[in-house]
Amino acid sequence: MTDDNEFVGSKYEFTFTIVPHWLLEVLKPIELTTYIALGQYADNKTKECWPSVSTLAKDIDRSRYSTIKALQGLEEKNVIEVKQRFKDKGEQTSNLYILKLTPPSRKLDTESKENKTPRDIENLTQTISNITKPNELYFDTYDKQVQEQYVDTIVQVFNLSNITKNKWGQIYNTAKQLFEAKVYPEQIPTLVKNCVITYGEKYTTVNSILSHTELLSGARTKTSKDVQDLVENKSLESWVNDN
Repeated sequence: MTDDNEFVGSKYEFTFTIVPHWLLEVLKPIELTTYIALGQYADNKTKECWPSVSTLAKDIDRSRYSTIKALQGLEEKNVIEVKQRFKDKGEQTSNLYILKLTPPSRKLDTESKENKTPRDIENLTQTISNITKPNELYFDTYDKQVQEQYVDTIVQVFNLSNITKNKWGQIYNTAKQLFEAKVYPEQIPTLVKNCVITYGEKYTTVNSILSHTELLSGARTKTSKDVQDLVENKSLESWVNDN
């Protein structure tokens, strides 16, 4: 017969996270799971923790994108408080999260994004592959992290270097519109590949892929006449822009 006391203080001892019952009424399943994952890193008294998004994504077995959206949901519902952290040289590091155990006094389901004031964040710069690029934020820290996924993927897929300020503007614009169109970063290489197969490498640009998101389902085979018409139209367009 097993003695229940054998588990206390032994190798079978477990850790646990306190989860208030009111969270069940306001959180989606992935948000609740993310809250629990944060709890395993939180200080018992202050309820503060600072795991990276990658660590949390691994803990809950979800993508970075899904994890970021879950964290965003927790903050919007006032279940956690988020504070940005920076290194001495101004480089951003993982956020500080503070778990809340008591429900907020206001209604959790009536706050609209239109009434939310974005956090005041300075315009920083980040470096990728030894290239300095402007850090143009969408709305908040989570969107910034998602945005960087899109931007980095676009730069890598198109093998871009020596990027001008104007080109960075095109990249960020395309990243934002792909995000809004629900084209995920991991889908961008497939989209670009199918654009190249359909229209040719010359006519596959950072801007042009926005008009052909339907190619995520597969490339289209063009006839020789279609290709010729495309070339003529592009040539005419270039002539108009140059004159």
